Amino acid sequence: MRKLIRNICVFFALVITLTCLTCCASKTSSQSETEDPSKCIYTVVITDLENGEGIEGVIVNFCTDSTCVPVTTDEEGTAVFTGEPYKYHVQIIKCPEGYEMPEESDWYTEEKTETFNVTLAAV
Repeated sequence: MRKLIRNICVFFALVITLTCLTCCASKTSSQSETEDPSKCIYTVVITDLENGEGIEGVIVNFCTDSTCVPVTTDEEGTAVFTGEPYKYHVQIIKCPEGYEMPEESDWYTEEKTETFNVTLAAV
């Protein structure tokens, strides 16, 4: 009887292990399918001039010659855009209440992954 119980436990342990391995393998393959090596990541990090904290709610445009994609900064002050390699025209188009637009509010990226750090002053 002990041998039967042990064999049943081993069987279920194998089933659980194989199920876990299958789940992990399918997650890894689906992640690699969604990652596109031909895309670049462009990031704008906007912080408060006085305290250095990220500013949420700033709208940043990433523009080509024909279209713009607005991205709003998250709670850490980060706006991330993933797109084809291009010299994007990056613009701050709206600041949250209590902040003023910076004197220089637009830049041009290179055709690669690039990060801009911007500070805003409170009014």
